[in-house]
Amino acid sequence: MNETIRVLFESVLMQEIAAQKLYLRMAEQTSYDDLKKLFQRLVAEESEHEKLIGSYDIEKLKLSNRSGLKKLDLVSDMDKNRMFAEDVKEVNDALDFAIKEEQKQHDQYSFMIKHLNFGDSREAFEELARQEINHKNELLKVKLEFNKNDWKSLRIN
Repeated sequence: MNETIRVLFESVLMQEIAAQKLYLRMAEQTSYDDLKKLFQRLVAEESEHEKLIGSYDIEKLKLSNRSGLKKLDLVSDMDKNRMFAEDVKEVNDALDFAIKEEQKQHDQYSFMIKHLNFGDSREAFEELARQEINHKNELLKVKLEFNKNDWKSLRIN
């Protein structure tokens, strides 16, 4: 198995798990029912992503495009202290963090699609990339809708 492929899959798997933990924490801590439902749905969707990625037989994958791989440094892009957003206390900050992470996940899946030969599974990974952008857009919408609120009163304990 190619080490780059293994690292790519481990990276996206860790990010899916981190997203689940963040959204679960946000769902548990918010007093707004609409936000709670959104975060619970995002937990379920990220869990499905984790299952799909975890079940994929990466032994079958081959690199189809090596360009750009030398510049790839997955570990440096990951701030281990903020991976699970444990230090994020305000909802506005948590939303900003989640929006950024959803964009990174989309970019990661797009990179994988460009550089790996998925065969029949390509569409599944394209759908994962689309879902991550949809998550980001939903979170942006929530942020805009709640922008008139006093964010300091909406805390994550």
